[in-house]
Amino acid sequence: MELSQFLGTNNELLLIVLIMFVAGVVVGYIFAKVIKKLIVISIIIFILSYIGVVSLNLGKIQELSQEIKNIIISALAPFIPSLTFIAGVVVGFILGLI
Repeated sequence: MELSQFLGTNNELLLIVLIMFVAGVVVGYIFAKVIKKLIVISIIIFILSYIGVVSLNLGKIQELSQEIKNIIISALAPFIPSLTFIAGVVVGFILGLI
């Protein structure tokens, strides 16, 4: 008995679910790796700012973070309703933190 018969779905739907899950894992993994690097860079910038080597403009940082958030949300908006994508993002994020 094939998996698609066991689940009561056709092959196309199963393929779409699998692709969405794999895409979610990839996005979550990349997101976790980027977050880890951003934390390290933020700590270094904070230390440099504390000792007076770098000057931070909090207004510009807030503007930049808002723009980045809007870009990420618009890029991922088509995938958000998919529970398989969300599950894949969670699994990929956890794997990326390891």
